[in-house]
Amino acid sequence: MSEWLAERIRGVVRALAPFSMLECLQIETRDAGETACVLEGSQGSILRKFERFAAAERRMVAARVTLILNCFDGDERPFSIRSRAHAVLEPLFNKDGEVIETDDGIDLRLTLNVDIYTPRNPSPQPDNPRLAALNEPLLSGFIARLEAEVPCRFDNGVR
Repeated sequence: MSEWLAERIRGVVRALAPFSMLECLQIETRDAGETACVLEGSQGSILRKFERFAAAERRMVAARVTLILNCFDGDERPFSIRSRAHAVLEPLFNKDGEVIETDDGIDLRLTLNVDIYTPRNPSPQPDNPRLAALNEPLLSGFIARLEAEVPCRFDNGVR
């Protein structure tokens, strides 16, 4: 299970650039719970620490990734936003509580706490077409890479 989940975490990391960078990686284990391993620092140091942890830990059950978003302002200058996106990876479990290890057996939830990717937003300045034109391609490219790397498929929530 842990290697299966570790490979999906690696897939998320491979898909990040140029959309974002790792800010924090939090690993949940069956024994130690949600804060079994909290890794912060540069993306490179987080990945090195994760590989050491994953090699030793065989009971990982979920991961939460906090991201630094790479964006463009209205003048096309790059800037970064810390802690405004999160991804949660959890395996699906069968009725006996065992992990379903298949390509489509992962629950990946992506939360964005910014609205620069959409042309209309609820802020005092509701029209956002210039920012959306600059930043939406970063988001859509990230989603396409996630679908290829993890693998996963995004559901738009419409039933």
